[in-house]
Amino acid sequence: MSEKFQKIVNAPHKFAGRVRKNISQLQPEKDSGKVAQAGGIIVSGMVQFLLWLGTRIALDNKLTRAGEEYLAKIKPTENPKHKNVRAVQSTIKKHPNLSAHLAYYALLGTLAFGGNGVYNMKQSDKESGTESIFRKPKSYAEIIKTLKIKPTSTYSEFKEMCKPMTPLLIGFMSCPEGFRPNVYLDGRGKPTIGYGSTMIPNGKTGISVTRKTKSVNREQAYEYARWHIEDYETDLILYCYCVALNKTMTASEYLGLASFLYNGGAKMFEPDDNAKNNRIRNDRWTLMLNQIRDNGDISQQEVLDYFEKYPVVSEGSVMGAWRDGQSLDIVGNNMTNYLKAGNGRNRGLHWRRWIEACILTGRISPLDLINCPVGGIYEFQQYMEKVHGESLIDRDARTVNYDLADDFLEWLQHPQYWDKRHKRLYTPSKNLPTIKSILPDEVAEKLTTKSKATIFAIGDILVNQNIDVPLNYAMNDINNNMGK
Repeated sequence: MSEKFQKIVNAPHKFAGRVRKNISQLQPEKDSGKVAQAGGIIVSGMVQFLLWLGTRIALDNKLTRAGEEYLAKIKPTENPKHKNVRAVQSTIKKHPNLSAHLAYYALLGTLAFGGNGVYNMKQSDKESGTESIFRKPKSYAEIIKTLKIKPTSTYSEFKEMCKPMTPLLIGFMSCPEGFRPNVYLDGRGKPTIGYGSTMIPNGKTGISVTRKTKSVNREQAYEYARWHIEDYETDLILYCYCVALNKTMTASEYLGLASFLYNGGAKMFEPDDNAKNNRIRNDRWTLMLNQIRDNGDISQQEVLDYFEKYPVVSEGSVMGAWRDGQSLDIVGNNMTNYLKAGNGRNRGLHWRRWIEACILTGRISPLDLINCPVGGIYEFQQYMEKVHGESLIDRDARTVNYDLADDFLEWLQHPQYWDKRHKRLYTPSKNLPTIKSILPDEVAEKLTTKSKATIFAIGDILVNQNIDVPLNYAMNDINNNMGK
């Protein structure tokens, strides 16, 4: 083997090795830079290995060497049939180790062709919308709608499964709730703060918000809402009903029902009836909450035992429709039975129930709301009523006007407000505060960029549910640095 050819063959994989070494010596400060560095090391290492493998095949291929030796030993005659043999022998003599050259360049061509094929496949996937879960999805709303969240053997497992949904849930709830840094009274006259929190963490139990509760910033308000969902009662209530009713939820169902329960607790599924029935419900939930706080967990069987000892005796219309497996449209329609706050109807609950029903049924995704103006659903309600004569909810028929979901998504692109004083439409300033602006910066960034962290976390849910996905990304980091 000529020394010149050996240098030619060894040069590419040595160059790839130097590239990998240079990348490994970089010291990026940001997490994104570290991820890029790791990817660069992996890719350059794989290329180096393939080039090295090609080198070994080209230089040490006994099969091609044996073929060359066999052709060299043939003694061609004047027979015309041996004309090609003489030509091959002449070429081999003129170009030693020709087979090694051909093998090496064929391998380089295969490597280049294969890389181009992978790139073309990826581009084709993008155009056809068939990319896998670990690449950019066709539609976040579609993925959120089709995920399955099942009752696990313990509450702690269920809570971990639902954690990636928390930023989506808080982002969605901040649309009807808004953000209030100071204490205010909600529609029932209860002191409230942040993103609609009436309870705030205090040791293992939590305490009610009072008029003396200190002001909060966005990060503190997010932590209050996260605590209420994950550590106080929202996820626990949903887990217990999933177990007791043997229900499986899509992520859309989870988000819609979780917002509904966040608004009023277990009473939204088991409304106040009479003193006896209320006591049965309250005793059951008090005992289960105490067990969680004392033992840190509760199992499926323990939940079933509590429901057997303290059965549901005052079933709400939402719980009944959901339990019986009726369509999600009907479950959403039944949410319109919960429009009262305090001594009368609360107009704010109209647009809250409407958006909850649209999220529940998958017509709107929480990600659609991130750029919604603060108070935008109310303004959209005014716009539809005053300009088009359409209501979000038919109060007489107790149904949700689902047809307005598409109108709302269009309205978000070019919001128009109704001027009550002059009775006309106007286009508000482009600098309107949006839901993004009232969320903590890190949460808003994750939701607006539709980051990989979000979809990786959703991939974890799929894997946890034994749904076939290509890769199990253990990157449930969506709640990192959120005060946990």
